[in-house]
Order: sequence, then structure tokens, then C-alpha cells
Amino acid sequence: MKSTDEAKVTAALILKNGEVFAAKGFGAQKITAGQIVVNNVIFGYQGVLTDPMYAGKIITFSFPHIGNAGINNQDGKDTKINAAGLILRNLPTESSNWRAEKEFPSWLLENNVTGLACIDTRRLGKKINEAKGGLYGIIAYDENGLDFPSLQKQAAEIQEPDSLS
Repeated sequence: MKSTDEAKVTAALILKNGEVFAAKGFGAQKITAGQIVVNNVIFGYQGVLTDPMYAGKIITFSFPHIGNAGINNQDGKDTKINAAGLILRNLPTESSNWRAEKEFPSWLLENNVTGLACIDTRRLGKKINEAKGGLYGIIAYDENGLDFPSLQKQAAEIQEPDSLS
């Protein structure tokens, strides 16, 4: 990304190596650091986000239409979102499922979780698969703009867990 474009960007993924993916944000406006993982579900995104197995992880969904079924009280594995954040190809659309009790972006906001969209999730998935020991980074969303030098410094300082031997 060119520095002249940075002033217009309100959401981004910043990898530990400093690489920046401009995005559109939704949900909570905040900065979240963690390991970025990929999930290939077509249905069941609510169950994935509430699954304790994903606690503290930033989930990249490879399926492009996450959120279009909305949220209901029956499909979660827990009563709260356990994932630290999520990355999507497309912005969520208004829910179209008769079972929906609330909209996906408002559910994220209620749970203080940030979502990023308009990122090439195939490219990101490839980076995740190639990363030795995992891919780490920061997702950031602030409608007032982002401080890229500060975010890149924070991303570079992410502590990766020791690998198991």
C-alpha cells in the first residue's frame, strides 16, 4: 500500500512481517493481535466463532458469503464469541434466513469483535498454509483512520508461542 493511500484507510490487516492488506471494517472498532487461521465452512460460521477451540484466534473464512443467514440463539457452541476477530472476502449482507434473530455485524459489535472484509482470502489462505509455525498479525478498525507505523511496530512485536517438540 502506498503511504498516500494510508490516510483514507480505516481498516487493515497488518502481518508480523509488516505487510498490509487494506480492508473495510465492521463490528467493533479496535486493534486485535493474534494468530491468523483459516476455516473452510460454508454453513456454521456462528458455531465456528463461538467454538472455544478458536479462542484468541483471528479466523479467515475462505467461503465468501459469511453472515448472510444472520444469527440465532440455537447455532452457537457457546453463549459468546471466542474468536478474537475475523477476516472475510465480502462484507456481510443483510440476513436472509427466517431463523435470524439479529444481524451478523451487530452481533460482532455486541461481543466487541472486529471484522475485516474486502481482503483476498485465497491469497491470505496461501500465506497461512506456507507459514512455518503459524501466521501472526493485527486486525485494526477505526473510522478516524489508522496509524500504520505504530500498527506495524505492534505487529512486529507479537510474541509467538514456543513450538511444541
